[in-house]
Amino acid sequence: MGTAFRNIVLLIIVVTLILYSYMSYSSLYTERIISSGIFGKVILGPVKPFFGGQISGGNYIPYAAEVTILTADGSDEVTAFTADANGSFKVFLEPGTYLLRPEPGGPVFPRAESKVIEIEKERLTQVDIVYDTGVR
Repeated sequence: MGTAFRNIVLLIIVVTLILYSYMSYSSLYTERIISSGIFGKVILGPVKPFFGGQISGGNYIPYAAEVTILTADGSDEVTAFTADANGSFKVFLEPGTYLLRPEPGGPVFPRAESKVIEIEKERLTQVDIVYDTGVR
């Protein structure tokens, strides 16, 4: 009787461990994958003064800016990111409406305007951000 009881307890423990490990393993693969969000470039300019004429060679450069993404009403931060050295970024977000707030690069300049963005389900939306240097 003692050996049979011990075998039953051992069997219950083994089955419990198997079920627990299966549930933990399967939960890793049932998490929802977010396939929507934004991508784009951050640029800074003008970088050279101009006096009513065209400047050859471009007047904007990539900018590694810090950007905060807030709920549509601006009350809560959802996430934040920093564009890379080429000004590129990609951020995955749930579908919905958000407020994109580029953080100031200094006390006055460079600066960029906040904008409301709409994220659609399973779609990456292009958003380009232009920081103004104040150079004229």
